[in-house]
Amino acid sequence: LQHEKSHDYPSGIYAIEQVPEILRATSIPGQSLTAAALLDRLSEKQNESQRLEKLIGERVKGRKLNGLLDEVESLLKLRPDRRDVEKLKEQLVAREAKLIAKTKQDRLQALRKTIVAAVGQNQLHGLLAQVDECLSLYSGDEKMQGLRKQLVARDEKNVGQIAAMVEKAQGLREQCQFEAASK
Repeated sequence: LQHEKSHDYPSGIYAIEQVPEILRATSIPGQSLTAAALLDRLSEKQNESQRLEKLIGERVKGRKLNGLLDEVESLLKLRPDRRDVEKLKEQLVAREAKLIAKTKQDRLQALRKTIVAAVGQNQLHGLLAQVDECLSLYSGDEKMQGLRKQLVARDEKNVGQIAAMVEKAQGLREQCQFEAASK
């Protein structure tokens, strides 16, 4: 069990293999585990560790880094003593953060371009959602904050005008008494 705690699976496997076959079926003193079960567990961990090491090595060599962080974290659970894998994890996390920042920046630029074009053509309907998305990516944009206030005020004014028109239409309808005339 000490070998397992220190993540030295090969040494643990070697030590248990020194136990005669007939004794491997008996429980380890102080444990509910048999030597055979421990051997199986250590072998599984060693095999998975080797599989992950090979996979990670191939993917790094082939520069196939997307999604590699999951495998690196799995290997670190099995082998937390691997400083080189820890360093790779740090590099992958930093790379992912840069990719996310780049994606956000690209989206922000595309939104700004679309918004400027729509305002230039006075196509303001539905623009508030894009302005809100732009502000969610960069809340410090004072021009977008000002445009948002204008669009909200415009929408409120439009709602008021529509409500007044509906009320006026209902009043005119009642004056004409269409229902009474049709009887």
